[in-house]
Amino acid sequence: KEEQKRNDKFDSMTLSDMAKHIELKMIEIREQFVNNSSVNGGHISENVRDIVESKRGTPNYGAPMASHYLNYILRGSRKKKLYLKHGNTGSGKSRLGMANIAVKTIPVIWDSKSNQWIKTGANGKGLIVSTELDEEESKLPFLCYIADVEEHKIHDNALTDEESKRLDVAANILEKSGLWFEELSDFDIDDIETLLVKYVNKHDIEYVEFDYVHMSLKILTSLSDKGVKNLREDQVLLLMGIALKNMCNKHDIHTESA
Repeated sequence: KEEQKRNDKFDSMTLSDMAKHIELKMIEIREQFVNNSSVNGGHISENVRDIVESKRGTPNYGAPMASHYLNYILRGSRKKKLYLKHGNTGSGKSRLGMANIAVKTIPVIWDSKSNQWIKTGANGKGLIVSTELDEEESKLPFLCYIADVEEHKIHDNALTDEESKRLDVAANILEKSGLWFEELSDFDIDDIETLLVKYVNKHDIEYVEFDYVHMSLKILTSLSDKGVKNLREDQVLLLMGIALKNMCNKHDIHTESA
């Protein structure tokens, strides 16, 4: 009976039906072995109940940011998300990025109102990738944040004895934090991927401040070697943004850049 059923179905098929059947088989093979697609596909209703259930009792918020306004608008620094700031040179992009990663990774800071060291509750692990600022410019703001000391006082050699002592304590706190730093002046997309894989696997980082997305000679050379030429600057920056977003999804991290 089963054989007769199959034969009847075959006899009733048109040439178009047969072609569609074979094409579908080829598509399934290509998706599995050639395209290596990781995209979820199927009916729109699949998994919707599981998605709704996963939200019950678990608000979709990430770790806090330095700005209460951004926390409200963006729901914190959520994993698998890329946040891009935009601003002119000197508008505070780097400082805001540092502030956002500091509130996630620095466990203790000086509170000048109560004149004591307080615990922040932050225990995240983060990575700062500087593409323009040097080591001093990248690290001093964190010491000043912890010790609540105005940075210009360090440059002007105008620190009080008490502020100097607080900076010494701040250095000890920074040593015990889960924050890491890398300079990456000339880079391409592969360099960024290699760096993130290293820190995700070696130090379990969750948050990345990539300061910042811009054109470099190496990325133009890399794209040219891959046969991609004559791209405008905005197209190159778009490719970098897409690459950073894909890395967020792949490694389950939050990334902020500008």
